[in-house]
Amino acid sequence: MSDYYETLGVAKDAKPEDIKKAYRKLASKHHPDKGGDTKKFQDVQIAYDTLSDENKRAEYNMQQDGGFGGQGGSSHWSFRARQGTGFAGMGDIDESDIFEHIRRQFTQGGPRRPQKPMNRDVRIGMQLKMVDTLEEHEKIIKVNLPGRPQEEIKIKIPRGVYHGAQIRYPGLGDHSVSEAPRGDLYVQFLVETPENFEQIGIDLITVIPVSCIEAMVGVEKDVEGIDGKKFKIVIPPGAQYGSKFAIPSQGLYSTDTPGRGRLIVAIDVYIPTLLTPEQIEELKKIQATQEEQ
Repeated sequence: MSDYYETLGVAKDAKPEDIKKAYRKLASKHHPDKGGDTKKFQDVQIAYDTLSDENKRAEYNMQQDGGFGGQGGSSHWSFRARQGTGFAGMGDIDESDIFEHIRRQFTQGGPRRPQKPMNRDVRIGMQLKMVDTLEEHEKIIKVNLPGRPQEEIKIKIPRGVYHGAQIRYPGLGDHSVSEAPRGDLYVQFLVETPENFEQIGIDLITVIPVSCIEAMVGVEKDVEGIDGKKFKIVIPPGAQYGSKFAIPSQGLYSTDTPGRGRLIVAIDVYIPTLLTPEQIEELKKIQATQEEQ
């Protein structure tokens, strides 16, 4: 089994935030959708899943150190002999007492029996375009399973899946142990936010440029939603920088609620620079009129 700390390139005493930072860097580097190595990407996923969980990490460290029940131990009982008679940490106890202690343990249930081999869960990451979260759909993905060639697996992606969400697909993981139930597949979704959009909950925000003249007199503007649909919004005269206008039901879905969020349009007021002398004179007249009021 590969060393998870070496896989992520961190020290054994690394802090959780350092482990997360290393994972994000490697996941981005090796992601298959970016031309990375699928096997390395899955190794990184498995290492992070273990080391990011406090209990799993402690158990893994014990196994690496050869603790009780770990891979490094040669048996259930382990005693360190010291020079002369007796055992380290146990004083000059008679060896017959040691064997009597072992005998009692066996009569009271004996040493732990080795566990039956089980199929493992498999964890992968998958990038998803934000527009693909608007409808439930099925997708065929390629997964490297332990001890087997790459397999194509069909999964169902629910509407409203969000960035960072992890979904469990029962019975789609490791099946290298034929006599054991098949493991599960866990997919963590990495949703890409399109350029010119920002997400706040299930609402989307986009910014459109509006000249100061358009803001003063009012204007009608075209706006495109995340799925390519086009809308017209009316900006009233006197609109200020940062004014927002909402288009209902054109945001994102949530997996918990049926409704869809809003598309919020914010205006970015700018000053035109290519004005003719005549236009500038007209604006000066308007300015003078405003000062008289």
